[in-house]
Amino acid sequence: VPKWVSGPETDLRSFISGLGLEFNGCNRSLLKGTEVDIVVPALNIGIEFNGNRYHSELYGKKRRTHHLDKLTKMNDVGYGLVQIFEDEWAERGEQVRSKLKRILGRDDSKKVNARSCDVTLVDASMKNSFLNRYHIQGEDRSTIHYGLMHEDDLVAIMTFDPHRNMTKSKDGPYELKRFATKDG
Repeated sequence: VPKWVSGPETDLRSFISGLGLEFNGCNRSLLKGTEVDIVVPALNIGIEFNGNRYHSELYGKKRRTHHLDKLTKMNDVGYGLVQIFEDEWAERGEQVRSKLKRILGRDDSKKVNARSCDVTLVDASMKNSFLNRYHIQGEDRSTIHYGLMHEDDLVAIMTFDPHRNMTKSKDGPYELKRFATKDG
């Protein structure tokens, strides 16, 4: 029996198909009745497309831990789970597609060894520009930003802040807020 699939999820399926991957959709066998939107058996990866309305606690009547519970169930059967939210797909589609290609082993990225890079402090403007281009969530308000330079080219950014729930002491733990790598 064919199942209705939203337009954005259909776009996601077309993208995955265009990568030359075989998958099955609306899989209910892997989690014994619980549906997984897309399953790529050759890679042991499931992909969930979470529409903003029907995957919310309010309209979709999802438990607060719904998405975490599904991830745990997938891990328990030996699969990873990528969860894509509708607003990410619509607003940050280029970053989502790039990350998916990497996860699904379909990117043609050049490998850069850390030993051939230099770590440097990066100013806020450069950090925000890089994150807006390559990170799904875009820029942040971090106070510490390090870049990884390879042959005078910024290839990665890590940002940190004093941990939210800890004291703001410079000697205490820090929270990694963002990590992003350059496409390609």
